[in-house]
Amino acid sequence: MDSKTHINRIENETVTRVSLTKLRALALGLGVPEDDLIAVAQGKPPRMEATKNEAKLLSYFRQLPANRQEDVLVTLRALVKGIPTNQIRR
Repeated sequence: MDSKTHINRIENETVTRVSLTKLRALALGLGVPEDDLIAVAQGKPPRMEATKNEAKLLSYFRQLPANRQEDVLVTLRALVKGIPTNQIRR
């Protein structure tokens, strides 16, 4: 069975079980995050708002010079780890 046929069967819900390996390959082929595709395959809604915010973030990030991009990364790491922003060392 060729991949286009299999994808069509997934889209039309004639295939009800898709292996994790195939989902990962499909995500790679479509250029989407694996987690997003797997979530949709599990019946969860797509992360549309997160995707829009990620696109905005990436757009702003790309406009910054390299040294400021590093500052953003340091700040984001600190936020994820719960470090107060007044304790961030650059």
